[in-house]
Amino acid sequence: MIRARRLIASALLALVATAASLAVLEVAFRLLMRGRGGAEDGAAEQYVEFDEILGWRKKPGAKVVFRRNEYVTEVWINGLGQRDRERVYDRHPGTFRVLALGDSFLEGYTVPLPETLTQQLEARLARQGCAVEVLNAGTAGYSTDQEYLFFKEEGWRYEPNLVALFFYYNDIQPTVEDNYFGRLKPRFVVSPDGSLRLKRDRLPPPVRRRVAAPAQAAPASGSALLAWIEERLKRGQPGLYQRLARLGLWGSLELARPRGDLGVYRREPPSWVEPAWHQVDALLRALKADVEASGARLVLVYIPNPMEVSERSRELTRLAYGMTDEDWDVERVRRRLGKIAARERIVLVDLTPPLRSAEGGVTGPYLAIDGHWNALGHRTAAEELERRLRAEALLPACAS
Repeated sequence: MIRARRLIASALLALVATAASLAVLEVAFRLLMRGRGGAEDGAAEQYVEFDEILGWRKKPGAKVVFRRNEYVTEVWINGLGQRDRERVYDRHPGTFRVLALGDSFLEGYTVPLPETLTQQLEARLARQGCAVEVLNAGTAGYSTDQEYLFFKEEGWRYEPNLVALFFYYNDIQPTVEDNYFGRLKPRFVVSPDGSLRLKRDRLPPPVRRRVAAPAQAAPASGSALLAWIEERLKRGQPGLYQRLARLGLWGSLELARPRGDLGVYRREPPSWVEPAWHQVDALLRALKADVEASGARLVLVYIPNPMEVSERSRELTRLAYGMTDEDWDVERVRRRLGKIAARERIVLVDLTPPLRSAEGGVTGPYLAIDGHWNALGHRTAAEELERRLRAEALLPACAS
């Protein structure tokens, strides 16, 4: 009898301790997520302004704090309109400059400025006593046409020795469109001889809209801890998520229509894909010519889609969109870009292999929900770019 009472007491004590621990965790997660918005909390709009040539650009001197589920970062824009430390256009004699062009991956608003690819690459190259600068001209939402235009309008003024263009799969579709999520953008027309002309030399200013206040995260109606576990399993272990969903723990993944820009991975692509690749081809050829005319060299850097890197991301994409290997080819973009680079004799730095190796770590190089790089992704990309620049003898002697 005494032994039974002790067992019951121990069991009750364990239950109380477990309940108390869960309660503490629940409170901790509610405090952790308080004030953090989702993917569209209006933060990006606070440091972007209209530009009649590029469509939009970052506001010099602007400052904003991103408060997202996976990160909290401060974004500060320098006097020349870039997320970078203060720079000047004129290159100091004896300094080797790399100008990086790209979109939100390069801008890097998901990590603090010192952890961005450009800052890490600059630190790695300059630590040997070299005068090397790596300038970040990445702007969220830009595609290859805007990056080319930026170089023509302003990028050359930085007097770079090397220009690195970062390319992501969603840079393709916007080259045949006049807007990006409702925001006007420039569009080129390719002439029969392969030359480029702008469809419109100047864009009209946007219709002034009432800007809503940044959305506040709604109070959780259920368990914040369970919601956190659900989201992490959905992104990190989609197969396990589905098995637990069948037990009624949460709703199962529902098939969604694939995003339009994913059409570039279809084995039988939609009608816009080939004209868009034709645009990309012409833009890369024109950018190379302009970069070389300025006395610099062009390097193309391929950023893979998370599903090209991670098996769990591929599984989630298949489950979410009903994608099959018969209909989809995740290597399609990478191969096509490689053929263009080889034909145009542009050095291509493919970040897929090193990011796949980094995927073997605890967190992987991509944020599970946001989809951009975390600090590991930026560091891995910087290391690989440094390695390839050395191998291609594209760096000054002091850094080789």
